Amino acid sequence: MSSVPDNAELLADRIFAVLAEGAVSEADPEMRYKLEAGLRGVGGMTRDVLVDVVAAAVARSTEPTRAWPRHYEAVAQDPA
Repeated sequence: MSSVPDNAELLADRIFAVLAEGAVSEADPEMRYKLEAGLRGVGGMTRDVLVDVVAAAVARSTEPTRAWPRHYEAVAQDPA
């Protein structure tokens, strides 16, 4: 069993905590507004949805990188 869901839950909780702390303690009004907007956006999701989003992002970022296919003209001319 993968640890991605556990990590996603921890990351989701951390996102909430960092945005909430920043929205409360940030001295710069513009940055505080951005943090509050982020908190409202993330807070508008249920925690389960945020965990799913974070899990998908973690899974995608840990996939092996794929090499770009050959140039489209070479692929089009290739009989295989």
